[in-house]
Amino acid sequence: MTQATISTHQGLRIATRLSNHWKHKFNISQTDDEFVVHMSGADVRLIPADDTLMICIVRNEGSDDPERPFDEITLQNVIAVHIDRMAGESFTYEWTK
Repeated sequence: MTQATISTHQGLRIATRLSNHWKHKFNISQTDDEFVVHMSGADVRLIPADDTLMICIVRNEGSDDPERPFDEITLQNVIAVHIDRMAGESFTYEWTK
């Protein structure tokens, strides 16, 4: 698992907007605590809190798509660009394993 946490008071708004943006392309599940975007090769968990948004990339080899190989660095960049766009601001992402 790889994760990053950004400081924001808009975590729920960003997670909701990003889930809505991606729901035409990926399956999305939601609980009271998190949104999960089920992508090819990984599940992306968006966990909003009062002053943060945690992003977790959980590798899921069972959902690999042979036409689109899993690339963690590319996925991190795609997520960051989309979160920044949904928020209307740029964040610093420090991805850790």
